[in-house]
Amino acid sequence: MSAAPAGRRRGRWDPRAADAGLISGAPGSSALDGLGACVHLAGAGVADHRWTARYKAEVRASRVLGTRALAGALAKLSPPPATLVAASAIGWYGDTGGREVDESAPSGQSFLARLVRDWEAAAEPAADAGIRVVHPRSGLVLTPAAGCSPGCSRWPGWGSCPSSPPAARS
Repeated sequence: MSAAPAGRRRGRWDPRAADAGLISGAPGSSALDGLGACVHLAGAGVADHRWTARYKAEVRASRVLGTRALAGALAKLSPPPATLVAASAIGWYGDTGGREVDESAPSGQSFLARLVRDWEAAAEPAADAGIRVVHPRSGLVLTPAAGCSPGCSRWPGWGSCPSSPPAARS
C-alpha cells in the first residue's frame, strides 16, 4: 500500500500472508474495495545486496509471494479492479548475447530469468478473476555518452530512472 490522499482509506499489507492480509472477510471492509486499478511495484531490490543464497531467497519471496498474495486479494474483491500493473524486468530474457528480443521471446534460464518467470506467473489469480494484468519489463536506461543514466547507478526499488536519455526525448 502507498500513501493515499486525505480522506482515502489506507492499509498495511503483508506479502507473506494469505490475501496479503488485506481481506478481512466483511464485504466493503477491505482497503482495496472500490479500487479501479492497482500498480504493484513492491519487491526487494536485485542490486541492493550481494547475491548470497539467503538474499536471493529474500528477493524471490518478496516478489513471487507478494505478487501472488496481492493478486489473490484482488481476485476476491467484488467487483475486482479492471487492471493490475505488476512490475517485471528484462531479466526475463536472460543473457541474449546482444540479440534483439521482444515480448514474444522465451524466458532465459538464469536466476533472474527464472525469478521473473515465476514473478509474472504469480499474478495469475488476478488474470483468472478477469483482471487485465500488465507486466512492464523494465531495465536500466543507458545513454550513449555516460553509460548508465544519472539516477540509475543506485536502483530505486523498482529499477526505474528519474530521467530519460537524450535519445528518448527526441
